[in-house]
Amino acid sequence: MFWKQLGFLPAASIVAQRTLWSLLLLLPLVWFRRERAELVAGLKRPAAFGWHALSGALLASNWLLYVWATLHGHIVEGALGYYLNPFFNMLFGALWFGERHNRLQLAAIGLALAGLGFQIPAVSGFPWISVALAVTFALYAVVRKKAPLGALSGLVVETVLLSPVALVWLIGHSASLPAAFGGTPECRRLCPDVPQLHKSVVDERVVHDMNGHALILGSLGSVGPIGSFGSWVHWVRKRLVRRMRT
Repeated sequence: MFWKQLGFLPAASIVAQRTLWSLLLLLPLVWFRRERAELVAGLKRPAAFGWHALSGALLASNWLLYVWATLHGHIVEGALGYYLNPFFNMLFGALWFGERHNRLQLAAIGLALAGLGFQIPAVSGFPWISVALAVTFALYAVVRKKAPLGALSGLVVETVLLSPVALVWLIGHSASLPAAFGGTPECRRLCPDVPQLHKSVVDERVVHDMNGHALILGSLGSVGPIGSFGSWVHWVRKRLVRRMRT
């Protein structure tokens, strides 16, 4: 519903605005939590720099595809992608981190996957948007687990690396310099990346500190698409009622 209100902007501009405003939010948080030393050290280490450059690219591509899908009427496919994401989380957890599930857990996964399979025919053609969203976000979780920095510092490094690209895009695709930085009433409706910060913290606590348990993270991952699909149904219903009254 939020992204639908920003349909006057291209998807890339929304992601670019989100990146830059997120940086303004995250830097004071790093200062407040006294993680400046970890952040600077991470930027100086080539390995950490490389891991977070990769995770940043995966995160940006996931954002961009999801916003594009929402703006172009593929909300159901977007929600389906985040339904698929927990299964890829569990698959990659088994492949890369050696996680094993007991028979009861495997039975539950099989039932959930079978239920999801009934929804795939509702999407016309192959659900490439759904698969791409699921794979990129699952790979992002894998890379973040291998990356050396914590949740907040890692997200800040990703945002710092993405910010120059976002800045160049906004300046090159805006009518004026003030407009590039939200100098219009519509652009002021954009909000920083609070949800992604919460997601990064949860991912680190559940996946990193607990030595894996992608099954838990996968189960929690089903909450997001349920809310997304429910919001879409509510939004469509309101539009239909409004048209009927007029």
